[in-house]
Amino acid sequence: MKKITLESEKIDRLREYYSDKKLIILGANDLKSLGGESLEVKNKLLKYMKNILSTEDVEPIIFDCFSNIYNRLEHLDYFLTHNLSLRDNTLLQENSLLSLYNSLTIREQNNIYLSTSLKESKEPLVIYSSGFSSLMNESCISEDILRKGYNLRKNREYFCSLDKIKNPRTCNKIIGGIERNLENIYTLNGKSDIYVLGYDLVEDKNLPYDLKCIIEHYNEKIMELCKQYNVTYIDNQLLKDEFSYKYVGYLFSLLNYIIDDLYKKKISKDIIYPKNAKIVSLEVGSKGTCGIYDSISSEYNKDRRDLELSEGYSKELINRRMNILDKELKVMKRVINKR
Repeated sequence: MKKITLESEKIDRLREYYSDKKLIILGANDLKSLGGESLEVKNKLLKYMKNILSTEDVEPIIFDCFSNIYNRLEHLDYFLTHNLSLRDNTLLQENSLLSLYNSLTIREQNNIYLSTSLKESKEPLVIYSSGFSSLMNESCISEDILRKGYNLRKNREYFCSLDKIKNPRTCNKIIGGIERNLENIYTLNGKSDIYVLGYDLVEDKNLPYDLKCIIEHYNEKIMELCKQYNVTYIDNQLLKDEFSYKYVGYLFSLLNYIIDDLYKKKISKDIIYPKNAKIVSLEVGSKGTCGIYDSISSEYNKDRRDLELSEGYSKELINRRMNILDKELKVMKRVINKR
């Protein structure tokens, strides 16, 4: 296994820079942009970022909102609106290393909140995945289509999904959700440094050509949005080209890219990214996981009403979505009961 080493001079300067910034590091959305070993890469990415930017006296607060369950763009809005606590964030994560990220007691975690921390931090750091899971859900693209590719060309589900994802409204809806996420983060703190990871097509080698072209267009739309907001877009395919797609090499490449870019922004001032985000109205409540549960329940109840008016394949798709929402609600309920 490759040992991860970064330029010590840059790290030392960045540690000094962030020592009085009340740094919070937020990882958000799905794991699709982190490759085949995404869970392990995610855990190590946040752990290394914390270690790199920690001093003897100060440690960054880590909110790990990457998830295989709570990975729709709406979830980040819910986490921000209802001010998710660090304790509940820990309980929501399965197979997470949050206990290693944050050396805090349960009582301390209960008194640290996501939106409040973003507001209080002088320059928060956000690592944001592509939102590809939301695109998959909206287009009804199953994992079978991604894994089996051309073998499903005669499958009704494939053509229905293809028609859905080809509809410009589908892509525009997801890009609009990403834009809403960015605006909400910047509304809480306009000095946030956000890194958006593009979707890595290399991981889906069997992907049908039709879908590949559409997803390439999706990445281009994300890139345009990042330019509009002066957010740093990271092309995962270019990063992986340098390290033969092996996850340790990719992890090193991603860490090095972020550290190098932060150094240029904060220390050498070679790159300046003025923020062009629109300031939106974001009311932050105090319900935490109970508020998040209520928001997901509202989605579920709407789908249940729509189900009564639907038929055929549309009814099947709503049922599929309701099953996803039901799973989200059950996990959230367990977290609420543990508090």
